[in-house]
Amino acid sequence: MKKIILLCALLFLPLHALAAETGINSWEIILTQIADSLTGPVAYAISIMAIFVCGLTMAFADLQGGAKRFVQAACGISVAIFASQILTGFLGFSGAVL
Repeated sequence: MKKIILLCALLFLPLHALAAETGINSWEIILTQIADSLTGPVAYAISIMAIFVCGLTMAFADLQGGAKRFVQAACGISVAIFASQILTGFLGFSGAVL
C-alpha cells in the first residue's frame, strides 16, 4: 500500500511543476507591443497629419451632430498622442505616458 501511495505522489508531482507560473503573461507582451506602437514614430507622424486634417475639417466644414463629435474625438486623440511624443522628447521621461 505504501508503494502505491508513493507511486501516486511521484506521478502527480510533475503536474504541479508544469502548472508553475513564469511571471510573463502572453497578454502583457501584446499590450507592450501596442503601447510601443502608440508611442512610436509612425504614431507621431499620423497624429500630426490627423491634427492638420481635423483642424481643416473643423475650420471649413459645416459639421453638425455626430460628425462634429467624431471630428472632435479624432482631434482629441491625435493631440493626446502628439502630447505624449512632445513630453518624451522635450522633458526626457517616459514613465506613465501613454
